[in-house]
Amino acid sequence: MVESWLFGVVASVFGLASVVVGLFMVRTGRRMRARNEGIDGTETTAVGDLEPGTARVRGAASRIESEGLAEGVTVRGDALVTVFEAERYSGGKGANWRTVYEERDAVPFVVDDGTGELRVDPPTDGRLDLAVAGRTRVGPGEDPPAPVQRLVDRESAIDEANEREVFGLQMGERRRYTEGVVAPGDEVVVYGELRRDDAGWDGTEFVLDGEPDPGSFLLSNKPDEQLESEATMRGGFGFLVTASGVMSIVFGLAVAVVPWVLL
Repeated sequence: MVESWLFGVVASVFGLASVVVGLFMVRTGRRMRARNEGIDGTETTAVGDLEPGTARVRGAASRIESEGLAEGVTVRGDALVTVFEAERYSGGKGANWRTVYEERDAVPFVVDDGTGELRVDPPTDGRLDLAVAGRTRVGPGEDPPAPVQRLVDRESAIDEANEREVFGLQMGERRRYTEGVVAPGDEVVVYGELRRDDAGWDGTEFVLDGEPDPGSFLLSNKPDEQLESEATMRGGFGFLVTASGVMSIVFGLAVAVVPWVLL
């Protein structure tokens, strides 16, 4: 009897843990689907027709002289937004590229679509989906370009690609350094919650800065067709995460309850 009771307790704890994991997965999956459906289901609006609320705008990114410029790591030239990623690749089972470091820099700018200007101030936690402007691959034992090397020396998270010899062959981890850039004049699409620009910066009526939900903000310099294709894929992945979460909840409840029913 005691052993059955202990088994029931252990099963309940394991089942409840599975339920908690499932609830988290359902919440994550639903948020992913809702975010992508919102972006994909919102028509592009001309700046001249904007009203407070959620909007999607496409136009040319233009510099605000008083705001300066962003600084890139590997890409040189004027920039308004930069996103640099360092990835590590290790061979073996389940090998893939894994992001080990990300660095962002952005300054406020305006999007001009010919009907008006929208001030954009990218939030720290907003989604920046930029096309690749520069990519460098570094093999085992190789030195990265000088700009990356300075970053490697400064940031402990970006270690150098190590090298080892196995049966006379040079083996080791590889590195990939990627940077996306929005430069003045680039065509971009921005999405998020608009609010009136009470300060009246640079004559703009609205500002898009990720308030009140930075997670709903999107800035991209990719074509609409590519964005829609990627949104469909992420929406499908969100559905799979949600379905897996539901299965985890059902399994957890069964594991937690059934042993007590059988006692």
